[in-house]
Amino acid sequence: MPIETILVFDQGTTRCKICLLNLRGECIGLETIRNSEYRRNSVSWQSAQEWWHGATGATKKLLSRLDMTSQRVVALSVSGRAGAGVFLDNVGEVIVDPWLDQRHHPELMEIKDQFPDLALYAATLLSKLLWLRRNDAHLFQRIAHAMYAKDFLAFRLTGNAVTDPSSGPDGLAWPAQTLRNLDIAPDLLPRPELPWGLAGYLTEHAASELGLSPGLPVAVGAHDGVCANVGAGVIAKGEIALTLGTHGVSRTIIEAQPAEGVTRFYCYPTGRHVIGANALMAGRSLEWFLDQSPDAGRDRNKLFHEYDDFVLKAEPGAGGASFYPYLDGQISPTLDRKARASFHGLTTQTTQKQMYQAVLEGASFAIAESFLQLSGWIPQVSRVSVTGSGAKSKPWVQLLANLINQPLETTDGVSESRGAAIFAAVLIGKYPTIEKAIVHMVRTKQTFNPDNELSGIYQQLFKQWRVHRERLRAGR
Repeated sequence: MPIETILVFDQGTTRCKICLLNLRGECIGLETIRNSEYRRNSVSWQSAQEWWHGATGATKKLLSRLDMTSQRVVALSVSGRAGAGVFLDNVGEVIVDPWLDQRHHPELMEIKDQFPDLALYAATLLSKLLWLRRNDAHLFQRIAHAMYAKDFLAFRLTGNAVTDPSSGPDGLAWPAQTLRNLDIAPDLLPRPELPWGLAGYLTEHAASELGLSPGLPVAVGAHDGVCANVGAGVIAKGEIALTLGTHGVSRTIIEAQPAEGVTRFYCYPTGRHVIGANALMAGRSLEWFLDQSPDAGRDRNKLFHEYDDFVLKAEPGAGGASFYPYLDGQISPTLDRKARASFHGLTTQTTQKQMYQAVLEGASFAIAESFLQLSGWIPQVSRVSVTGSGAKSKPWVQLLANLINQPLETTDGVSESRGAAIFAAVLIGKYPTIEKAIVHMVRTKQTFNPDNELSGIYQQLFKQWRVHRERLRAGR
């Protein structure tokens, strides 16, 4: 009999992953598409339609190179970043693409001031609707659906506008009073369902574009942070998922309402709370550096391997160069949206690869700061699993293990996709609960233990980096 598989669409900020997994959680095949970014003066955006075209093309490419006579797709699922707003008309055509700039920030602050308990991702989508109504009333009148990144893919797959609590309202209903006060019609927003709920069935049109059979069930899925925790099997007390993606995000799940001063991200799914800290753009710093380098046109995977090999053999400290990865400001452990990225200590002897090492170390120092903030909010850390594309970089994971002096586990770099697949497996009845599915579908690939000598060196470099950062900030 053919092996049963689940196809997952993981829509991130930097790229989209199309992953095929079996019911043991093993990745059978993976295709990745980098998202194009467009800029004009102070505005920047991505194309939602390009997301879909990229996803369909990558799916066909993935399925064509696999032996599909020996395996059968039985369900689909989605994972993705939150905060991105995609706006469609009444025939499902995109009329406003997801923007990356902060043009809606005044509306966001206005909503948060008026409704301080409103979840950030809910407030973000509502603030974008408010901005559109104020700045282009005619266009606003044409909007029939407002949705998040992964939910746009689910809409293209099923024709239904559905979201999950962590991506949107932080519960199984949108706050009615908030919508009334803002004069926003509830039917503009996607219907909240649990991550293992049914978003709908694959339409004939979507099936033909993907090369699949129509009628396959599609799971609602979840925010990529929730999917990462589930896909790494870290949902118990004291377990932390450290995601190396566009950002460097540390998350853990707690039972009780977070104490004052603790950053709460969203619910899991509705009864528990995900708290965490975010090293904003820490992972994106590596992509940014390579985009500016003479090697920008080379194969990105090969380039990362080449630079990783250099870092693996290099002495810590990047020859005296250091980097502060604040490409879009700082969130954790201190909120400073005016912070900006910079190099320090460059000389005529500094090489291109040493600059890359400085970027990697600087990103790691920023991640370590946020990780230490999170670990100070819980009684003890029992386990740390590294997720995201960066989990495939052995030098990076080893550097972080040395820096935070903790053993770090990795799976295979597709934890977010595995989490979404786990939700789909529960949806179609292959496992009765998320916990049972994790037992069968999650395996640790490797554990990186800290090196005592290198840990001491990196702790000293980390201290120096923080001292100089504060001097830069004081002189700003």
